[in-house]
Amino acid sequence: DICKIVNPGIGILTGINEQHLSLFGSIENTIRAKAELLAALPKDGVSIVNWDNENCHKALKFNNAEEIAKYGMDGERDAKATGVKQEDGLLKFTVHIGKESEKFEVGVLGKHYVQNLLGAIYCAYKLGLSLKEISQYAKLCRVVEQSLELFDGKGGVRILDDSYNSNPHGFIAALKTAKDLKPGRIILVTMGMLELGKKSDELHRKVGKEIKKVCDKVFVTSQDAFRVFSEDIKDIQIVEDHKELIKLLDKEIRKGDLILFENRIQNAVLDHFKK
Repeated sequence: DICKIVNPGIGILTGINEQHLSLFGSIENTIRAKAELLAALPKDGVSIVNWDNENCHKALKFNNAEEIAKYGMDGERDAKATGVKQEDGLLKFTVHIGKESEKFEVGVLGKHYVQNLLGAIYCAYKLGLSLKEISQYAKLCRVVEQSLELFDGKGGVRILDDSYNSNPHGFIAALKTAKDLKPGRIILVTMGMLELGKKSDELHRKVGKEIKKVCDKVFVTSQDAFRVFSEDIKDIQIVEDHKELIKLLDKEIRKGDLILFENRIQNAVLDHFKK
């Protein structure tokens, strides 16, 4: 319906994963729904697709545009990023389109953001901006509030706030980002992930293996997530009351720690640990 109103000439497919499985019922249905954008494009339109995401490959069978641009970090791509690193609070990487290359510095945390940025960069390039111009505008980019926001908290701890939402890909990306920040300890506070349907336990186990590698202490605020995570994680605790959670965190944290808040959390908890 939105496509009928907008009549897009360019469509960007940034990725398709297991988020909202309970809504769509299967990954195949999710692919079909996400591909509605590509199907709505005119013949002379452009489909810009994250070619590092396997599910995006499958979405192309619904594509109507004759021009397909593939972007990513692996293999041959129409737009490719190399040299990705997180440094001095900036995401740094080099973009290659055809024979042109340009260095980018963007004020966001999380190497996975390069995927979304690449799609937007190629779109801007296709619309006539030079890579040099795009790199200057990219410096103005900021993350959505509560999407991997890093700030100093009280007591010498740092807070990585990723409480806006969560899915398996984003959860694992947040864990990698926390690890890259090289804190003293990583303390995770999470309610787990929602809307994963019948695959919920399987996907929580997958994420749980990554939590076990990265986190020193885990506080879980929902029974369902705790049930699965506790199968493999030893230093884990269930806390459903936010006031009790604040008390336990106050006792646990020490200078140099990083607290990762993943998925929805009471604002009172976040406010308590802000300076």
